[in-house]
Amino acid sequence: MQSAEPTTEVRERLLAKVRELTLLRVTERNRRDVERVAAERARALGVSLPDWVARLDGPGASRELEHLVRELTVGETYLFRGPVFVALRDVVLPELISRRRAEGRHVLRLCSAGCATGEEAYSLCIAALEALQEAGSWQLSVLGLDVNTDFLERAESASYGAWSARDADSRLLARYFEREGGELRVVPEVRSRVRFQYANLALDPLPAPAIGAVGMDLVLCQNVVYYFEPEARNRLIASLSHLLSPGGYLFFGPADLVTAELPNCHTRTLRDCLAYQRIGRTSVAPRRRPSGAAFRAASMPPPPRPSPAAPPAEPELPPRFGTAVALADDGDLMGALGELEALLSVERDHVGAHTLHGLLLAELGELEAALDAFRRALYLDSRAMLAHTGALSVARRLGRVALTRRFEQSLRTLAAELPPRSRIDGWDGMTVGRLLVLFRDAHEDGR
Repeated sequence: MQSAEPTTEVRERLLAKVRELTLLRVTERNRRDVERVAAERARALGVSLPDWVARLDGPGASRELEHLVRELTVGETYLFRGPVFVALRDVVLPELISRRRAEGRHVLRLCSAGCATGEEAYSLCIAALEALQEAGSWQLSVLGLDVNTDFLERAESASYGAWSARDADSRLLARYFEREGGELRVVPEVRSRVRFQYANLALDPLPAPAIGAVGMDLVLCQNVVYYFEPEARNRLIASLSHLLSPGGYLFFGPADLVTAELPNCHTRTLRDCLAYQRIGRTSVAPRRRPSGAAFRAASMPPPPRPSPAAPPAEPELPPRFGTAVALADDGDLMGALGELEALLSVERDHVGAHTLHGLLLAELGELEAALDAFRRALYLDSRAMLAHTGALSVARRLGRVALTRRFEQSLRTLAAELPPRSRIDGWDGMTVGRLLVLFRDAHEDGR
């Protein structure tokens, strides 16, 4: 066993590895906490501290690093935190809703990046419901992203104490929460529109259609950027701006001290808050609303199954597919969907197009049609990992436990045949190792 006082060499190796793998700032103030948590984990596993540090290069590193991430980040949050919610109520949400109505699209997609225990994500949903006059006819969704799995589990429970509600309007509490003993539980109308996903904002590539992180009308990332090393901060800020759809808004917290101009954004001061608004092409609704069901019936007889003697060869990328990818990257999901449906009506064996089609349908709320699209992609290429990932994500959202387990197993089987640093085709920057972390089953951790 390692002695209580590690050598200077071991300390420096530990701190360097933590900086490399988490991109979090390790300061003189918190380096003792890093050393303490590392020593505790080494004792729990019955290994020396140098051996534990060596394990950070192995397949179980993400689980060990989570213990350090929890120590280096503060999960302090509460309902309707900060003046940003005044700006959302008075300016941003009315503007977004008015624009979507004019486009003929009753879709609103919001994101809480670094959502911690979920109060901000639920607050976003409630603020949007308050701003909508006919919420029942809208596809309103909120995505919460965080690296702390304990926080995400608490967010899923949707239950909070009085301290989390200290700044909340009593009218909103009465309408959107149910009292259960001393706790406040979010009502089903709100819970059904909010979902949470593990993601390391500094390490995992964004946008990420496979987890729904694309084409957002609004992203809040309050007091999260502050925790990262300068290089990671700059990369994260740029990545978050690329999550936005044209005209979408990005807000940071006061502790983040983000003052630089962002590419493809212009700044606006709204109710004492600095907002970044995405510049880009305006999303235009196609002549008909793309429908996965109508598309499937009209133009998708089963494609010919490829010969088992050789893997299917992906055709040279047609121009229309490139246009669809560019539109999706720019946040114009409807425009991208229209391009893909036109392409697939004549080129039915394009695995990448079926996969992207499924990802876009999923983000527009057509989950059954999305699942069909992923199945078509897998029919053509059973080893298409991105299609497996999309199918797994949709199966989870549909609550189909057996199907979810099946796709989890197939994803693990495929990944076991590849080096962890192998790239995922169709998801720039994503590796096999990171993909397994994003989609691992919580039961694997014993929770």
